[in-house]
Amino acid sequence: RGLDVQGTGARLTGDALTIATAGANAQGVYNAGGAILLSRTTVATTDDYGFGVHAASGGSTAFNGGAITTAGAGATGVLATDAGTSVNVAGASGAAATIKTSGSLAPGVLAQNGAAVSLIGVQASTTGAGAWGLAVVDQGSSLTATDVTVSTQGGVEPQSGRSADAIHNSATDVNGRGGTLTLTNVKASATGEEAVGLFTGIAGVTNASGGAVTTTGSKATAVLASSGASMTLTGTQISAAG
Repeated sequence: RGLDVQGTGARLTGDALTIATAGANAQGVYNAGGAILLSRTTVATTDDYGFGVHAASGGSTAFNGGAITTAGAGATGVLATDAGTSVNVAGASGAAATIKTSGSLAPGVLAQNGAAVSLIGVQASTTGAGAWGLAVVDQGSSLTATDVTVSTQGGVEPQSGRSADAIHNSATDVNGRGGTLTLTNVKASATGEEAVGLFTGIAGVTNASGGAVTTTGSKATAVLASSGASMTLTGTQISAAG
């Protein structure tokens, strides 16, 4: 791990840091129950199943400006897990914060198991089969995005059957419920076979205002609601080709 904060009361503040980790399961920034505030920081993780920023166990992490990059299968840009955990990523000084992943099943941002993620002024992109751009999974989890651009490029990952959705809201299994997704002026694009621009399933709740959803590829769908999902879209531009 590059940075590691453990336990309630532990606090770390950093500015203009450069953090690089390598090796399977490596983590650039890890927060288990503490508080982290990073500004103008670059995080890069190389190898499979790594994490750029990982917050858990009720930790609070703020990332203002800078860049988060991962390379490898299953390597997640930003992961928030557990109830009470929060991650806030925002642009700074007029420049967007960036999140980039490359690898199959490597999501850009994932909130799960009751965690909360907020994105403001962020550019997120993924390249790889089944690599979601922004994702919220399971009841109690939430993701709020404002003035965000997200793009995915990749087809269906054959073993999991997962498509490279730009924005995804669902549950871990069919007996669960999806999370809560709130989008304001978010521009989402998905390119690849069976890709979905904005997906909500398994009783997830999604509300979108403004922005745009675009898909390109064979059997691609711009907006898809299934399995008891609730979606409300207002003033959103929707287009699909392929």
